[in-house]
Amino acid sequence: MRLARIRRNLRPSSQTFLTCFFSFIIYTPILIWLGYYLNITSYFQFHRILPEKGQSRRPPPPVACLSHVHISTANDTCDSLALKYSVSSAEIFYNNPDILQCYDMVEDVPICLPFQCNTYQVKENDTCTSVSEYLGITIKDFISLNPWIRDDCNDFPSGTIYLGKFVCTTPSDGHYNRTASESDSTDSSYADEVIQRPENASPAANQECGRWYTVEKGDDCLSVLDQHDISLSLFTAANPSISPRNCTTSLIPGQAYCVGPTKKALPESYPPPAYWRLGCYFSGNQIQDFHRPTLALSGPRLRHIKPLSISSCQAYCLSHSLPVFGLQNRDTCVCDDRLRMDSRRNEIWDCESRCGYGEDCGPDQRPIEVFSSYQPLTIEYANVGCFESKEEYVLLGKDYLEWGNSTLEECANFCTVALETDYFALQTKYYSPLEHDNFCICGNQLNPSIKKLRIEKSADEKGDVCRGKGGTHIYTTNSKYIESS
Repeated sequence: MRLARIRRNLRPSSQTFLTCFFSFIIYTPILIWLGYYLNITSYFQFHRILPEKGQSRRPPPPVACLSHVHISTANDTCDSLALKYSVSSAEIFYNNPDILQCYDMVEDVPICLPFQCNTYQVKENDTCTSVSEYLGITIKDFISLNPWIRDDCNDFPSGTIYLGKFVCTTPSDGHYNRTASESDSTDSSYADEVIQRPENASPAANQECGRWYTVEKGDDCLSVLDQHDISLSLFTAANPSISPRNCTTSLIPGQAYCVGPTKKALPESYPPPAYWRLGCYFSGNQIQDFHRPTLALSGPRLRHIKPLSISSCQAYCLSHSLPVFGLQNRDTCVCDDRLRMDSRRNEIWDCESRCGYGEDCGPDQRPIEVFSSYQPLTIEYANVGCFESKEEYVLLGKDYLEWGNSTLEECANFCTVALETDYFALQTKYYSPLEHDNFCICGNQLNPSIKKLRIEKSADEKGDVCRGKGGTHIYTTNSKYIESS
């Protein structure tokens, strides 16, 4: 896809896409933590989707965990993991957006562990001064080892209530040494020894397997994962024929799959499926619509008595072969194959999928924080009609891009998600019989100088009657414009 020209500057992507994700930082006394931004963002599964001016940019590939991945189990906390692996409990929280609260973790979530350091468990009456004196280091050095602590130490030790009580007393050395024993009972997803491979085993399944399951008609991925206590990422790693994005449809009834690989079967670290955070959405066209239940996503729903993580919601939706998913109320996961008609970005309430440092997550959290396992996000839209194409653009009010090979889906994504417009169109401008440019046009108003065409004549070579008459299709994501157009 070639981006040749932009009529106006696009709004900064940080304003558009980072407000929701980093809003919890603004209200907490941990801005010094941003000094470690370049290191920590390698763990976040978040990518820009707006192109820079004058070029086209695809999302970078997901970055694998640089240390060790721990799959959370019942009763895990930031402190228990910090003690087990000799790491800072606060860094566990900040490095993993899927951890909603340090003392209320969701099971079966991949947790990327920070690099190891010597640790100290904070006691009730500790202060920066007392801990520094006990360790024989300066207060400045103690804070630099634990950058979530403010320079004035006003948040220590109170911050450990939310971030855990284990702090670093030496620098993280950039290495990870596994301390869990081979017989660690918490790794229940793994089998102790290999058993004979069944005759109906999937040809691609890993040979080092200690538990097998034959898929029956009616099985879906979620039931298989739950029944055998195995994560989606480990299951697909042990069975390469299973697609992480289309798990259920990849299952073949009558075929056996590995549901208990040994620890020797796979590398210790493998990245979970990537996702893109798209923002906070509600459904409606008026301010009062904020108080209606959202319809931004309308597929299967999963409710949970505990806060749901992003990864667990993604796994649930991918088990239904639905790439678009969202979190609502922190306890509801909603799935769909696209962002629905009339979905609007929420500009009034914050929409946080996790609560950190004692902040709540907004009012009733009716809006849905929307994510996608694919790029570009698929948008639901309607055809307004065929309009004449003159030298003017068919839409007014926003920007346009000149895209040599753009698709309608890419144009819909750009106009709806990036520019938040109600209309979009792919308009071809001909300069000669052999020279033309394709434009993705975004706008909130139809050009009043153009006329709607009656499509009665023959189609072009692609079967498009509108283009065959020299016209342009205009599309909308706002239902109130369908009948009025």
